[in-house]
Amino acid sequence: MGKPDKRLDLGLDAKRIGKRIKETAKKARNEEELKIKVESLIQELIAKFFEKGEEPEVAYEHRTTISGKREDALYGTVIIEYKAPKKLDTGSEFVKAKEQIIEYINEEADGKPENYGKFFGVILDGSKISFVRFRRNQWVADEPTELSEESVYRLLEAIISLRRKAIDADFLLTDFGPESETSEKVIPVLYEALEKSESSRTAMLFRDWKRVFSQVCAYSPSKLEGLVEHYGVAKGKKVDVEKLMFAVHTYYTLVMKLLTSEVISFFNPVFGSPLQRIESANYRSRADLRDELLDLEEGGIIAKIGIRNFLEADYFAWYLDEWSEDVVKGVMEIVRKLWDYDPATVELEPDRVKDLFKRLYQNLVPKRVRHDLGEYFTNLLNNLWASLI
Repeated sequence: MGKPDKRLDLGLDAKRIGKRIKETAKKARNEEELKIKVESLIQELIAKFFEKGEEPEVAYEHRTTISGKREDALYGTVIIEYKAPKKLDTGSEFVKAKEQIIEYINEEADGKPENYGKFFGVILDGSKISFVRFRRNQWVADEPTELSEESVYRLLEAIISLRRKAIDADFLLTDFGPESETSEKVIPVLYEALEKSESSRTAMLFRDWKRVFSQVCAYSPSKLEGLVEHYGVAKGKKVDVEKLMFAVHTYYTLVMKLLTSEVISFFNPVFGSPLQRIESANYRSRADLRDELLDLEEGGIIAKIGIRNFLEADYFAWYLDEWSEDVVKGVMEIVRKLWDYDPATVELEPDRVKDLFKRLYQNLVPKRVRHDLGEYFTNLLNNLWASLI
């Protein structure tokens, strides 16, 4: 099955790096000694998580400036402003440090407020840490808190985000939409699993979905014929277009649930990353992977925060009853593509992300087929947001 992805170690890295920063802070006589140690740890992190040739540029001056190369990344630059150990215990020193890092970001952004959001500021004295960002047209600086595994994890995430995409509708549609390589790989796999199914439960779920689907949009199978040509399924054979639509709906529901769960986990780090757990389970065994996905389909982190029946989950967990190597590969194709995205996007622009989810779901099938299905998608979106909000 190959080696586990190195990003699965990030929690362990946060614990190890946090401990070493604290140890350094106890011995350091000034901010320069702290800075030298932190910079060496950052270099270790970059070597571990970035491919050769894709490493961010790091400027070592009074502060550490780490600039990524991806134009589609959420953050373009992470800036660490150092203070001598224990300096952040004093309120006036924190205010001074905050003003310094904001002034520096302003210079780096050429004085243009529209560029401020691409910077992630960090103030660190080895014992305490604060994060500074530009959100909703104003600077937001967290009060200094004791350096912890969680806060170090957030710092490491910001650095790693330099190689990850912002959650953007255009990027998501390119990677997961009806014209994407991912959808054209995974949807035929799901369709074939449906066609070969001998499970009475899968048959029952399909019949029930078909009944509800037909009531909502009053479709006829002829309206779905465009799907067959688009996805190129079962060439040379007769295609059940209703099963194909069920496979399409299953695919996008899984993408949405995985993405939404990952976004929610960013605000609830105690639950951990669902994508990380799924990928880790995949490296252990197929049974562990199925159990992790079953938890997702039964609500997972979404249920834990009180949202029930998100995206009509009971209809679309059928693929777990059709467990095979092809289904596993299809699911993991989605998971690994989603790993390219940075859930911190929602912290930066939550309103834009809400519109993004709606746009993604509206584009769940090729345009010519979507036009024929009319009111179905409007009703589906209303149900989606009623459950999420």
